[in-house]
Amino acid sequence: MRVVATRVFPSGTTRIVENHLGIVGAAAGVDASNTPAGTVLLLPLDPDASAATIRAALVDRFDVALGVVITDTLGRTWREGQTDIAIGGSGVVLLEDLRGSTDTQGRVLDVTAPAVGDEIASAADLVKRKSSGLPVAVVRGLGHLLVDDAPGARVMIRPLENDMFRLGTDEAYAQGFEAGRESTQGH
Repeated sequence: MRVVATRVFPSGTTRIVENHLGIVGAAAGVDASNTPAGTVLLLPLDPDASAATIRAALVDRFDVALGVVITDTLGRTWREGQTDIAIGGSGVVLLEDLRGSTDTQGRVLDVTAPAVGDEIASAADLVKRKSSGLPVAVVRGLGHLLVDDAPGARVMIRPLENDMFRLGTDEAYAQGFEAGRESTQGH
């Protein structure tokens, strides 16, 4: 959808982009790891719908209450390394909104909304391990998060108007420099 930042390294060019799902990350989620040579793995067109389809089939087959989280690996701003995050979900709360509740000291929580979908994704990845080729993990003990009509992972995408880091540093500087240059040319 848009390029956020581009950097050239000795090993090649890295682009941080916003993909069609609204996820901002390297290479738009196109992944060549754990795929046959000469191929890449693309993200689902609608990960929430894919999660709903998988969930419906599992519930039908096993007659159990469960949620499905579809994950992808992503780097994090200002942190080295990567972790798995939730990109799709069905039947499970992925963003637990605790605003308005109180902490253990009785203070009202104003902004607290744990990204439990990302926490589930990361915990599952500890079991699957990046290079094992294991595509699925079962996480138990989170029945309190199972909700049939829970919204999918799109609720985790930060709205553009709330995104304080919309551009990479170099891109923001260039945009500001150009805006300043244009404003001085008009005077």
